[in-house]
Amino acid sequence: MQTMDSSPTSTPPSALPPSPLPRARLLRETALVYGGQLALVVAIILLSARLGWQSAVHVLVGAVFIGLPVLVLDRSDKPYLRYGLHAGRPIPGLLWAAAAAALTFTPIAAAIFAFPALWGVSPEHFRLALPPDFAVLALSHFIVVALPEEFFFRGYLLGRLDDLLPQRRRFLGIDAGPGFILQAALFALGHFVVDFQPGRLAVFFPALVFGWLRLRTGSIAPAVIYHGSANLFMVVLRTGFGLTP
Repeated sequence: MQTMDSSPTSTPPSALPPSPLPRARLLRETALVYGGQLALVVAIILLSARLGWQSAVHVLVGAVFIGLPVLVLDRSDKPYLRYGLHAGRPIPGLLWAAAAAALTFTPIAAAIFAFPALWGVSPEHFRLALPPDFAVLALSHFIVVALPEEFFFRGYLLGRLDDLLPQRRRFLGIDAGPGFILQAALFALGHFVVDFQPGRLAVFFPALVFGWLRLRTGSIAPAVIYHGSANLFMVVLRTGFGLTP
């Protein structure tokens, strides 16, 4: 989505002006949008379970994650370029996502096989296999899950938090502020309230990688690629250990 005259690669996001909106309005809007999506997502999940619409849950939730920010941003300052809501530079973005995957997937797999008791698996039973309809599953993880979540959390929410809390420190090649940590915490909270399973809070850590990619590249695209790949990586592991049909 592009609503400004500059191309996504012509001006670094850090060089663009901050939001012209008053801080009080930004704070109120961000709180309402985050709280609103949380309430809508929980309502969708509960209603879908009651009505037997489980297959439509991710599509409906994705519509909330994209539709709600667009509804608000189109009526205010339209900061799509500054918030990374564009494709960015495809080849460098893909390379950054691939590098992040190589640096994170390898130690995760090593930890699972080194300490299987912690994960409740048996390495000797592992068989590399793909789940049925893997192509459709992959498409859904990238388009229906990763894209909407990155649009909302690393695009809209991280952008608004950075406008609200503009302090920055250099960290692993990015200029990170409090919003970098807050977006990951709010992402984890959003997963936790779905079923109040403490394990859901673990998504805080990949959310830091998603946020790092967005801040490093200026676009949510690499985070979308990495996010979808991470989901599929876990699907393949679970399938190999016989933990999914």
